Amino acid sequence: MEVYRLTTRGQQLAHSYRAARTPAWSIIFFLSKRHMATKEQILANVPDATSMTLTKLKYKRIVTEETGVDV
Repeated sequence: MEVYRLTTRGQQLAHSYRAARTPAWSIIFFLSKRHMATKEQILANVPDATSMTLTKLKYKRIVTEETGVDV
């Protein structure tokens, strides 16, 4: 199972108070509260989140994807 977590950089961004209300920030804040979540959980709980947003966050090294982890 694929699980998404925040990297160290993502954890630092989650503490920022100047965050805009965008899908990317919503995913960052959701993962900061949850610590880890599957793609389905993120898409179900974060409004306007898409798999493309997750891909962009992975590319920017804010979110990491781990496989073979039980939730």
